[in-house]
Amino acid sequence: VLDGVAVGLLAGFVGFVLGVLGESAGRREETWLLGGILGLGIGWFYFALTESGPRRASPGKRALRLQVVTADGEARISFLRATGRWAGRYLSLLPLLAGYLMQPFTARRQALHDLLAGTVVLQIGPTRRWLLALAIFLVFGLVALGAALPVEHAEDGQFGQGAVAWARLPQGSGMPLPRYTARR
Repeated sequence: VLDGVAVGLLAGFVGFVLGVLGESAGRREETWLLGGILGLGIGWFYFALTESGPRRASPGKRALRLQVVTADGEARISFLRATGRWAGRYLSLLPLLAGYLMQPFTARRQALHDLLAGTVVLQIGPTRRWLLALAIFLVFGLVALGAALPVEHAEDGQFGQGAVAWARLPQGSGMPLPRYTARR
């Protein structure tokens, strides 16, 4: 969660700069594609570099006193193995987070991407409970923020308050499902 916020802020800043540049150049679609590719690249480089580094953990994992090591629990993982672990996270998301949900049921508490990459995450000290509470708060706060963001209604061009306002609409009101639309 902490790493997701850090990567999200960095990728968001890059996306904002690209959006401004793309809008001024009239190349919105190309900017979206480039922003998506750069966002993936930032996430990959962040996790692969930090988890294969001398501390064996990303800053978020270090804060929770975790380390990523080879399956035998001894060695630091290579950049290539960290890249495989990062790519495997996308497999862990499908279907319905099954690769993450299997973690408590494996002998060494490995998620699918850990099994595929031959890695294990070790606890190297007691967890800071306040930091864990902060991570949980961030997850729920970001979900609530996303639900409250303004959403433009495609048919009438009016703005509502995202999923929160749409959920308050009376049944049969005839209002379309709010969705994001690009202005031209």
